[in-house]
Amino acid sequence: GIQSRTGRTPLGGLIFVPQGAIFGGDADPFAELIRKAHARGVEVHGWYNVSLRQAPIYPEFAPEGAPKDAFDLQDPAFRDFIVNEIVEFATRYEVDGINLDYIRTDGVSFSPTARELYRKKYGKDIDELKDQNSPEVRQRFLEWQEAAVSDIVRRVSEGVKAVRPKAVISISGHPKPKPALDVQGRNEWLWVERGWVDVVYDMDYGRVPNINVLERVRLVSSHPERFAKVLGNYERREGRAVPREPELVARQMEYFLRKFPGRGIGLYIYSMLSEEQIQALQAGPFKEAAVASWE
Repeated sequence: GIQSRTGRTPLGGLIFVPQGAIFGGDADPFAELIRKAHARGVEVHGWYNVSLRQAPIYPEFAPEGAPKDAFDLQDPAFRDFIVNEIVEFATRYEVDGINLDYIRTDGVSFSPTARELYRKKYGKDIDELKDQNSPEVRQRFLEWQEAAVSDIVRRVSEGVKAVRPKAVISISGHPKPKPALDVQGRNEWLWVERGWVDVVYDMDYGRVPNINVLERVRLVSSHPERFAKVLGNYERREGRAVPREPELVARQMEYFLRKFPGRGIGLYIYSMLSEEQIQALQAGPFKEAAVASWE
C-alpha cells in the first residue's frame, strides 16, 4: 500500500503526488509507479490515515474540543473532505484498492460543531458523555460514535467502487466480535456485514500474537474469510526498533496462513524487513509466489 497522511497541500489538492520542478513538466510519478507495478503483477492500494493529525494542518478540522492529535470526525465538513479526497484519488489513478487506517474518532469530540449536532439529534447536552452514568447515555454515546465513522466508510466504499468496481476496500484495525459497538466508532464487523468492506486486517505486532479474539470475530461473522492477520516483524530494544528473529517471523506467518485462510496475511513493517527474514519466508510459507486473490 502507498500510505497517505491527511493533508500535505491546500484544501482540494491531491496530497500524495510529488510533482513540480523535481520531476519536471507534467510528470506524474505516482501514475508511473502504478504502471510499473502492474506490469510486474503487483497490486497498488492507497493507504489513508484518516483521523491522524501529526502536523498543525487544517485547523478548521481540528478545533478546540476535538480529540488531541486528531481531526474531528463528528464534523460533516471533514467527512466530506476526506471522502472526496479518497474518491478523487481512486478516480485519477488505477489503484487496486483503498485501505483505511486510523478509521476511528480517537476520543470524544466536544467541539462546537459536535455540541450543536448532538443537541439537534438527541435533545441533550453532549457533556453527558463525560460521565455516561446510565445505560441510555452509554448507548447514545456508542451510536453517536458509530454513525460518524460509518458515514466515512460507507461513502468511501460506494464512491470508490463506483469508479473502480473491482477495487478492494480494506481496514487496518482491531476487530471485535459482533454485536459489540466500539467506543471509538471503529466497528469492522458492522462494515463487513453491510457489504462496505472486503477485508479487515487485525494489526497484531506483538511477539505473542492474540489468537482468541480473531477466532471469535470469525466465528460469529457472516463473512469470516474477510478477517485476516497482519503480524509484526520487529522488536523494541533499548528504545529502538530492530528486526525480529527470521525463524519466528516465518513460523508465525505459516501458522496464521493455515489458521485463518481467506484473505491472506500481512507483515509490518517494511523498514524492518531484513534479508534474513526474506530468506526464511521464501524457504517457508512463501515457497511459491504469493498471488493476490480477493474472490
